[in-house]
Amino acid sequence: MFNKIRTVLKNPRMGIAYLRFRMNPALSLHSKAKISGFTGFSEYWGTFLNQPSHEELDFLKQTIMTGALVVDVGANIGVFSMGVMRQSPTTKVIAFEPSPFNYSRLAVNLRHNKVDACLCQKALSSHEASTVMKFAETKDSPSTMHFAEIGDRDTIDVSVTTLDAYCESENISEIDLLKIDVEGYECDVLLGAERMLRKGAIKHIYIEVCPENLSRTGNSVGNLWNTWEQFGYQAYYINGQICQLNDLQRIRLQNIVLRRGSI
Repeated sequence: MFNKIRTVLKNPRMGIAYLRFRMNPALSLHSKAKISGFTGFSEYWGTFLNQPSHEELDFLKQTIMTGALVVDVGANIGVFSMGVMRQSPTTKVIAFEPSPFNYSRLAVNLRHNKVDACLCQKALSSHEASTVMKFAETKDSPSTMHFAEIGDRDTIDVSVTTLDAYCESENISEIDLLKIDVEGYECDVLLGAERMLRKGAIKHIYIEVCPENLSRTGNSVGNLWNTWEQFGYQAYYINGQICQLNDLQRIRLQNIVLRRGSI
């Protein structure tokens, strides 16, 4: 308790956020949406720090045209989906979130913000699973999951499909923006969208690159780079500058844009 108090006192910005959290646990985002249902201040503060920046929101506003289709893979509690809808209300959003805990909070947040999105409680991977697969919550983070391993407790069953299979079943021929934030499983999601990617049917991909998460799932920034490159996609920062592989290997976490050609 005292360590937490000292941490807050050393960071005035965090202290102000903590007071706001104690008075009202709902968080007002840069996008003007409001998020609630946090497990505690740690998740509240993390969401505040990692929400789409004003620069990212401007990028979304410029990128997403009227009536666009956006697919949010790893929607969590809805921060990105609501940011998209605030920038372009006519956008159709399909949000994938396999965690029952997150899915319920996602549904509540979207409803409270009057956001009409199609919700899908499935995980996207490189292959379809004929049966549900076991997942476990990540230690110290009930909102994050990983494929269950021997010894994991409190596992849950999750339906798994691929983006290609979902698009085929729903007669989706083109995606304007695909957002991927899946805690290190980004390679699997891209491999499961091979058909859509090879024909260039996904215009933009907004993807999180986190070396630590990738390593934890047996992947690397290099593997991820090679995966999108084999489908003809190039990496750019939000400002349009071209990404370099060695730069991404040194960062802690970075959201970047993938597309064919320049932004």
